[in-house]
Amino acid sequence: MVYLATYGPIEVAAKSSATAEKDDDCKELLREALRLHVLSNPAILKCYGVCVKQDVTYMLLERCHCTLRAYLDRYGAFSPGLAVRLTMHLAFGLSQLHSAGLVHRDVKTGNAMLSREVTPVARLADLGSARRLKSLVTSVTSNTSSYGIRGSTGTCSRPTMNHKM
Repeated sequence: MVYLATYGPIEVAAKSSATAEKDDDCKELLREALRLHVLSNPAILKCYGVCVKQDVTYMLLERCHCTLRAYLDRYGAFSPGLAVRLTMHLAFGLSQLHSAGLVHRDVKTGNAMLSREVTPVARLADLGSARRLKSLVTSVTSNTSSYGIRGSTGTCSRPTMNHKM
């Protein structure tokens, strides 16, 4: 669940996880908060911190206008210039993730947030599925054109999964 909250003078989105009931969910929320905090980048959603209140853990996030999916559903397509600009923001965010050795694994319009600024800025959100790159793709066989890939079907593109080795 995500709630509207305040953190000092600013409004934030408070993403929650019940710590007493779902310990694994709480740990995942804390890992996500750490990833967001360490990556501090204008193309990645900002995390202000984590707090626990009455056995519920909250991750305090930058409050955005809406998801890219919600905007498109409500207003339709962007102008070509703005579409390119927002795509560049998201590509920059993915580049920063990859430079840090992480793969997002859940890039979609529902995990791209639009800022509340006059000219919107797109930010990557929901790093809960992100994983270290080296644990997903491990080796390349140099004497053939086949690639040795390790990972689940959730981390591989459809063409990779259909490739005969």
